[in-house]
Amino acid sequence: MRGYIKKRSKSSYIIAISLGRDAITGKYRQHWETVKGTKAEAERRLVGLQQELYSGIFVKPQRQTVGEYLTDWLENTSRLQISPTTYRGYKYVIDCHLIPALGSIILANLNGPTIQRYYASKLKEPRLDGRPGTLSARSVTSHHRILHRALKSAVMNGLVSHNASDHTEPPSPENKEMRPMTISQMNTFLAALKGSPYYELYYTLLFTGLRRSEILALRWQDIDLEGGRLTVNRVMHHVNREYLFREPKTEKSKATITLTPSTVDLLEDYKQRRAGEYLLLGKEMTGADLAFCCVDGTPLSPGTISRYWRRFADRIGMPHIRLHDARHTHATLMLQRGVNIKVIQERMRHTRIETTLGVYSHVLPGMQEEAAKLFDDFAPKQA
Repeated sequence: MRGYIKKRSKSSYIIAISLGRDAITGKYRQHWETVKGTKAEAERRLVGLQQELYSGIFVKPQRQTVGEYLTDWLENTSRLQISPTTYRGYKYVIDCHLIPALGSIILANLNGPTIQRYYASKLKEPRLDGRPGTLSARSVTSHHRILHRALKSAVMNGLVSHNASDHTEPPSPENKEMRPMTISQMNTFLAALKGSPYYELYYTLLFTGLRRSEILALRWQDIDLEGGRLTVNRVMHHVNREYLFREPKTEKSKATITLTPSTVDLLEDYKQRRAGEYLLLGKEMTGADLAFCCVDGTPLSPGTISRYWRRFADRIGMPHIRLHDARHTHATLMLQRGVNIKVIQERMRHTRIETTLGVYSHVLPGMQEEAAKLFDDFAPKQA
């Protein structure tokens, strides 16, 4: 399988391979493409093409650009599989980052070194939103995940022979530090919060470990106060000023969660008060009504309850504790109280127990020390 390399410019080369005779016309066919970069990169691409041809996996490239492909993939493939919020994030990354940098490249010519240079540049360039600094490694890694997913689909559909992003090393994202509350901090927080419009919502978050999207989608018919449990079967997203309700991303996210007695008492009082407010508006509360909502029954904005939490925490001297840390607080305090990790996995609704162990591994060392001390109770008494 013959091939050749020809220099095109200072930083680009033309490579070509023979595809043999056409079965109908008898004419020799040839595939050629341009490689931007060094001669060594062009040589590697030529060898790769020859190996693909020999292995029978070679795909004759189309003239579709990366930008054309990503736009089509986002709207006609990815959008059917992801939540509206995730779609909005994907669209921003594709439209504002990937297409401006890589969009003009022919899809079949996209290679690992080009993608690697893109990652490096994004870690150095100023942010597009005007905020100081550059993109974080975590943000650039999310670009890699989106591009990898899109190119994987391109391989499945025979548009390219391999996933170019497989041959890259995306930056290692720094772990986002969680700040779970201690029992004392949680009690202080709730005591100061009492009487505020979101007291019952935040209390329920802390005592159930629900996600923000889950608690805002809860209806009264999802809460069994007599049985002391609630069922998570949908989530709410706020996209383009529209509230969208849909099923959770995974089956594991759907679950029935047992409520603590104090949470049942709290919700019973809260439900009675809300029913009274509905009557004042000339309405009757039904099971289909949202449990946590505005006075008139319309959905709460996710951004509003996150901002209120953050500002309230700052005001009482507990800065840097995010709304999502309520979920981490629930899991961490259960671990510290000796609750079985499998039970915590079920309440957190993690698909794999390894996820639970990984997220809350910071709690385990102290628990081992405590367990060792407790086990000493069984030791024979020394004479």
